[in-house]
Amino acid sequence: MLPVTQFDGQPVGEGKPGAVFAALYAAYQDAKAKEAQDAQQGVKSESREKIIA
Repeated sequence: MLPVTQFDGQPVGEGKPGAVFAALYAAYQDAKAKEAQDAQQGVKSESREKIIA
């Protein structure tokens, strides 16, 4: 996951990652950590099962 800070050489917003990216990135990291923890405990994950299928 990467922030969009430029498009066609022009800055997007202030040209640096903002609050929306920070919130999305934090949620993504939390989801990854939970998925890893569940996998270690042998808990089935709907999202993982869909990817495998």
